[in-house]
Amino acid sequence: MRIEKSAIHPMGRTEGEPDRITRDVSSFLIRENVASEKITSGDIRPSSVLYMNYWFHRLGNNPEEQSRIRQNLVEYIGNASDNPDKLAATLFSNNSIAESSRRYVERLLVPTKTVDLVITKPDSDRKREKEVLCLERDYYPFGLSLPGGIIKDTDEDNDLDLRPEVFAALRVAGEKVMGQDENVSYSQEVDTNGKTCFVVRSESDRGVVRLYPEDTSGYRYSENIKSILRPSDPRHIVDTIGFKCEVEGEVKDGLVWRKKSEIMSPDDSSGGFAFGHHREIVAQITSQTSLEKEKKMREYEFIRSVIKDPLETYESLKDRFESQGNSPEVSFPELFPVVDRILSEAFSDEINQLCEETPLLAGIRDKAVISLRQVCLKNRTFCPYLPTLLAVADGVAFFDLVARQKKGFYDTMPKDKIVEHNPKDTEYASYHMYRYKYRFDQLIGMVPEEMVIPTFEPLSATDLMRVRGVPIRFVGISPDFLYVDEFEQSPEEFFMHDANHSWRMIMEDKNAEKKYGKTKDQLIQESNEFINEYLDEIKIRSTDTESEREMKKLKKIILFEIVHEDARPFLKEVIAKQVQEKEGKPVPFEVPRIDPETGYMDVVDTLDTGISTLSYVRNKLQHGFYDHIDAQLPQIVDPKYRTAEWITRAAYDMLVELDAQPVNGAELDHEGHVSYEWLLRRTCAVGPDNIHGEEEVDPLVAQYGDGAEKLNPKRYQVS
Repeated sequence: MRIEKSAIHPMGRTEGEPDRITRDVSSFLIRENVASEKITSGDIRPSSVLYMNYWFHRLGNNPEEQSRIRQNLVEYIGNASDNPDKLAATLFSNNSIAESSRRYVERLLVPTKTVDLVITKPDSDRKREKEVLCLERDYYPFGLSLPGGIIKDTDEDNDLDLRPEVFAALRVAGEKVMGQDENVSYSQEVDTNGKTCFVVRSESDRGVVRLYPEDTSGYRYSENIKSILRPSDPRHIVDTIGFKCEVEGEVKDGLVWRKKSEIMSPDDSSGGFAFGHHREIVAQITSQTSLEKEKKMREYEFIRSVIKDPLETYESLKDRFESQGNSPEVSFPELFPVVDRILSEAFSDEINQLCEETPLLAGIRDKAVISLRQVCLKNRTFCPYLPTLLAVADGVAFFDLVARQKKGFYDTMPKDKIVEHNPKDTEYASYHMYRYKYRFDQLIGMVPEEMVIPTFEPLSATDLMRVRGVPIRFVGISPDFLYVDEFEQSPEEFFMHDANHSWRMIMEDKNAEKKYGKTKDQLIQESNEFINEYLDEIKIRSTDTESEREMKKLKKIILFEIVHEDARPFLKEVIAKQVQEKEGKPVPFEVPRIDPETGYMDVVDTLDTGISTLSYVRNKLQHGFYDHIDAQLPQIVDPKYRTAEWITRAAYDMLVELDAQPVNGAELDHEGHVSYEWLLRRTCAVGPDNIHGEEEVDPLVAQYGDGAEKLNPKRYQVS
């Protein structure tokens, strides 16, 4: 039976569990004589009440902390109640609210992507006593804070062509420093010293804030519910970037200048800030030297130039290699900032201390340092390409050793035999490194035909898609564990995870050349034309409505699943076909197998049951693949739009936009398009047996799914 789209496509937002919980708390507060306008105005936020209630019960064995939280809630309620002490006691004693608080915080609380601004005066770096501009908060939690604000989706659409978070820093500076009521303008200018800067100024010329290119990498700081020790408010759960700016002229009321020495005083662990992480941001931002900023800027500029124009970069690098007979020993100075940063990170205070405690670590570090310094000889080939890649891999291996040592991974590892890594049985056991190291060896054997670029620079899904059309393969570097693709990945795991993606993209590109009868250059040209055209079409604009904005995000995730996760070429016909991919066909899968007689390892080629593209998208969005289930990032897709109906709607629109040819067996609607209902069955079809289960089953899965058990449970070994 055909179902009209209007019956299952609400044009507004559907109410999800977070809404229901906060609505119930609002109703409770109103019944307890809290004026409803206090809630609608935001003076009393149900999420804050839930957050403090959660911590009160979680810290049940710590009466001192409970007393502090009780006082927090009383102050927060303030004059919204005739008797805030009584209301706080009533809230804490209500078992239903206690359970709702636990569920809301542990499963549904969303961290906020924000920017924090370390604002100084011109030439402050030359002054002995640095001062930082701080905001006096007149609302809970009380105290001082750095000027800051939420990164908006619309920050992506800016005339300065800056990364969203960088433009957000300028926008927030305009709002917080000049004042919300001021008309502000944004521009790129040259200051009195001849330095380029990005500027936000008030039309009344009351003040001007400058952000210099060397400060655009910022300092990243993340918190989640597992890392917060002294809770105050859910707005404290952040994924933030601190940026240094400077202000000249008047600032609005409520802002005060504070000396850095006061902020860093050992007598106050939070530096006098309402939010403790602001102190760390100030310490990191203000301690960076010009040389350190310049080094980070070199890597940042190179990586951003690749992303801005991948085809031009590829052609330039290709010419460089060809002029030297395609030797893998060609000088590649663009990799020096990475080498230099690995060396710097390897001698951090923390790692130095670990090397003191475990001298063997110092010896292993020395081996990596020799490799890294040998590729930087100024009177020989400077940063020869392939040797530099191998030296970087040595540095990443050292980071991995340190990160695992800190986790206690080696404490219980067998000391008398080869270790068989099995993440199912051993926490932090290798997965990608253990089973795909040979692919990395093959990958570096393809250089310079394939260009591998290791980088510390954080890359978004859009960044990765922009370079998908050229043989430039980014591999990420991190000195510590990162949450990536539903795993906490160690430095070497993260590095090898990206190398494995790169290897699969190369194989898929070669297959596409044969299948579609294209040369490599034709594939590159067509891919880049389509990438530029379609990514621009789904770019979020400041004029987009909420649903338009979230639909564009869903389209990006569907694209990302196809061209990155599934490694397919970024071609129009490939995208159209893969959006319609059905479940059920066999797909190859590799599993390590240990020979019981020799102890050597082989890779067994097996077959898994294929899962539809749209089912993968739904499962990954809903079940903790891209972000934690208990910390879903609205910047990826707002949790309320991570439903089968919205995913299917985005897929339907994509196929219409691409004028897609229906695949065999697809059902069509009366307009001749692949029908929404047929796509909905693909979205609701059986999904993978993810590590993270599902707390809430999408209601349409029961109605339109195939009722099958989850497919392809994680297999780490073949017995």
